[in-house]
Amino acid sequence: MEKYRIDIRKGIEFGLYSIGDHVLNPHNGEKITPEKRIHELIETAKLADEAGLDVFAVGESHQTHFTTQAHTVILGAIAQATKNIKIASSATILSTSDPVRVYEDFATIDLISNGRAEIVAGLWISYWRI
Repeated sequence: MEKYRIDIRKGIEFGLYSIGDHVLNPHNGEKITPEKRIHELIETAKLADEAGLDVFAVGESHQTHFTTQAHTVILGAIAQATKNIKIASSATILSTSDPVRVYEDFATIDLISNGRAEIVAGLWISYWRI
């Protein structure tokens, strides 16, 4: 299991994930800019790292009420801003991406983060197709 960076002695891992929700604040009805929301994601990852959480994940979404259409770019920024926490995609949608590019992006993030990158891949299914 060590070759997969899984330490079974450690037990369960704890972390946070987001797909960059970009909706109205339920308390005041205001909506922050996409830029501010992305910076909040990076700051949240830094706080999670400082608090000792195990993983911080950002998923990919191409809907207008999320800010993570280019989640690998955000993960790269998080890799630079953190020191210890694992950096993962909570969903990388293979049906909308070139698999070679996905591999190259995550291999690069893994190098930037000194081996802390992980990928979770999935297939996007539209709710109106079900």
